[in-house]
Amino acid sequence: MEKKPKLLAPAGNFETFCRVLHAGADAVYAGGSVLNARAYAGNFSHEEILKAIDIAHVMEKEFYLTVNILCKDREITEELIDFITPYYLEGLQAVIVQDLGVAKVLHEVFPKLSLHASTQMSVMGSGGAAYLKELGFDQVVLPRELTLKEIQKACEESGIATEVFIHGALCYCVSGQCLFSSILGGRSGNRGRCAQPCRLPYTVYLGEEKIRRGYPLSLKDLCLLDHMKALCDAGVSCFKIEGRMKSPIYAAGVTSVYRSVLDSILEGTALKDRDRLYDTLLALGNRSGFTDGYITGRKSQMISWEKPSHEHAKQSEDTKVFLSDAFAGEPKVSVLLSARFMVGEEMELTLACGTKNVTVYGKRVARAMQSPTSVKQIKEKLGQLGNTPFVAAKITVEADPDIFLSVKDIKDLRRDAIQMYFRTYGQARTKEDIFPERMLSPVSYYQVPQEIALRVLVFSKEQLTAVLGYPEVNGVILDCHGFTGESFSDAVIKVRSAGKLVFLALPVLFRDKEWESYKEMIAMLRQLDGLLVRSFDEIAFCNAYDLSFTTDANMYAFNDAAVAALSSMHALGNTVPLELNVQEIRNRDPHNTEMILYGYYPLMTTVSCVYRNAFDACKCDLAHKEDKKKELMLSDRMKKQFIVKTFCDICANRIYNSLPTDLSGRMEEVLRLPIRSFRMDFTVENAEETHAAMHRVLGALAGQGIAKEDKREVTYGHFKRGVE
Repeated sequence: MEKKPKLLAPAGNFETFCRVLHAGADAVYAGGSVLNARAYAGNFSHEEILKAIDIAHVMEKEFYLTVNILCKDREITEELIDFITPYYLEGLQAVIVQDLGVAKVLHEVFPKLSLHASTQMSVMGSGGAAYLKELGFDQVVLPRELTLKEIQKACEESGIATEVFIHGALCYCVSGQCLFSSILGGRSGNRGRCAQPCRLPYTVYLGEEKIRRGYPLSLKDLCLLDHMKALCDAGVSCFKIEGRMKSPIYAAGVTSVYRSVLDSILEGTALKDRDRLYDTLLALGNRSGFTDGYITGRKSQMISWEKPSHEHAKQSEDTKVFLSDAFAGEPKVSVLLSARFMVGEEMELTLACGTKNVTVYGKRVARAMQSPTSVKQIKEKLGQLGNTPFVAAKITVEADPDIFLSVKDIKDLRRDAIQMYFRTYGQARTKEDIFPERMLSPVSYYQVPQEIALRVLVFSKEQLTAVLGYPEVNGVILDCHGFTGESFSDAVIKVRSAGKLVFLALPVLFRDKEWESYKEMIAMLRQLDGLLVRSFDEIAFCNAYDLSFTTDANMYAFNDAAVAALSSMHALGNTVPLELNVQEIRNRDPHNTEMILYGYYPLMTTVSCVYRNAFDACKCDLAHKEDKKKELMLSDRMKKQFIVKTFCDICANRIYNSLPTDLSGRMEEVLRLPIRSFRMDFTVENAEETHAAMHRVLGALAGQGIAKEDKREVTYGHFKRGVE
């Protein structure tokens, strides 16, 4: 173990921050009043963040600020820089970031600030992690869906520090790929407002057959207590505990348990009280027990079918301790104060903290005209360190007996010593370390093209046959999950024969094994007109092999800075994110942008197989071939049915919205946007439904109304409402 791994604890408020430090955290992550993914946590005030940074520095700990949401242009131009500046100057060590635009701006404006890639960035492989390092990130929070072998490969080959979740709530969806809460209720997980629809009941159907009722999307809590040694050996840099929405006692208790486990590993001693520690974790809170998640690759017994809520056992002596004074109050570091006050000489004060010390000087000491200042009075004033992270363990004073010092003189000297200490050892920065002029310049004038370009994504042969007959379609995107081997080769020939451009949509998840598989197909990929990519791993892959690509909507070019960032990564184009409304789309940089006009929106991309959870077997293992052809559905309390598509080639599922989004009824507004490149996505539609959707959208693009008999129940998605 070359470097001691850190234990990273959550803090939803300042009290929790104090308790987890007492409990043994090496680092703490927390959010401020804005721009973080826990909008409903208590979070920190401005003053509390400044104080937390100082406390962390003095204790030789680290404090990470979460700026891990997708940001709108206004938030970047009007809030981001002003929000970060005082914390950067105070010595903030790192920010955790999801948004590419936020990362770009922070990296350029605050060059000494460490960037950590949030798990919301969905980086699944060592290639993607290594690419993040090239982009300026210092640490990556790996997805919870990785196996131990994949984690080890990322640690060994990426060259970037790795952070792994070891305890707490599990999202059913791969983090950063969930629109369920957003599309259904307008509360976006990408904006820190998830309503947790995965904790609601659903009925599982296979075709018309009801299979099971319960909570098929509610995962048990993660507990990797028994895998800590293996993770240490794999080279993990930082162990992360989830729980910014949890109570101070929970955060402190879980931190204390894992501190004991990690210390035992680092000291090379056996963990003697494993069962007691595990019981303590259970008592602090769990969802129908714990799961070790995906780390073993088994993915079994992960679902909390009957009880989605977080349960607490009665407080035991082992849990009550985390409410005690031993875990309360601001952590203080002992310092030694040595002062010298001699008549005619400058006042002198040395502050020593461990092996670190600073000395400051004040004005010359005057002789007392009447009542001299006593050593007792001096010690009393010097020792008043209440609003600092220090406590005076010992104060020594050398002084002439007849000196006079005002209270202000003593306080100023004490203040100067503390400030000098932070300037010397606290990593405080100056305004010369900020480059606001590097902020993205306003978008230049954009000439809207006259001609409309339309690409269509297809999953099946019948969809492909249907769309090839439309001359208005310029290009066809073959989804790799629907076209493989000979079917893919045949499809490419058909598209070329129809005089259209042909593209391939890469997998919805791209692990190291996908990297290796597609590496064998480079010659074929270069013959295409381009690729549609859905992850940073795929961007890294395309850049590694000089492949042309555009990015899908889930790459979240949410703001102009993100558009610029993707362009700098050699993306030839980007897709409008699905959570922006018409006004936000209108004001966003439209260069090389494509917009989806029709399709069933993907609500979740998950590695937890709905088939396996419902049948105790994957779809590819089902005995009856007819069953494999039937659609798997989830029906909610409102009888809405969500289609589940299974991608056995990458062992993943995608859950789609119950209704297709169709903007043909809003085409006048669409065509007033500065965009002329559009897309239609077909997933589960048959030939008849494909033709119907094509007629509606093409007719609307041509300025025709929608025939009454051609209208159907659809949604406009976020086109009108957007997200908060």
